[in-house]
Amino acid sequence: MAGEPFRLSRAVLSLKVLATCCVFALAVGYSVSMLQVYNRSHYKKEEAILHYRGSPDRDGLSIPQSDTEMISVAHVHTFTQPAILGMMGLMLVFTGLSEGSKSFWIVLSFLGSFAKNASPWLIRDVSPGFIYLMYFGGGAMFLSFAAMALAILMEVWSRKK
Repeated sequence: MAGEPFRLSRAVLSLKVLATCCVFALAVGYSVSMLQVYNRSHYKKEEAILHYRGSPDRDGLSIPQSDTEMISVAHVHTFTQPAILGMMGLMLVFTGLSEGSKSFWIVLSFLGSFAKNASPWLIRDVSPGFIYLMYFGGGAMFLSFAAMALAILMEVWSRKK
């Protein structure tokens, strides 16, 4: 009907396949990043803090992350996360969720990204207590990514007209 907003459920098959492939490829990439986090810290608070701050008390000296290492990681994350979340958010816009719900998940995903990217610097330079900001950021990103992916896939493959 004229004047109705575009919805993924009414898209041509090729666009539905593209959206589905994008969601699954992004989910694989996100899963690999979670494996990297596990490899670095085993999801243990103390290991994550040690990774960024270092510790002279540990068997064998563990040095803090250098500015060069931190910038190298931040460079990749601050470019790729907004691209990934933007792509997911753009697809989410074309679902039947309410404008409030779409806005909430999009904002939460970007807040999570910001918190996750700021927290290593804060952990290293300010306080190990900022590990909880890292947890919040990671949790917000995961939850919003999962919610957006589910909403997109449900919309794409719904049989509603």
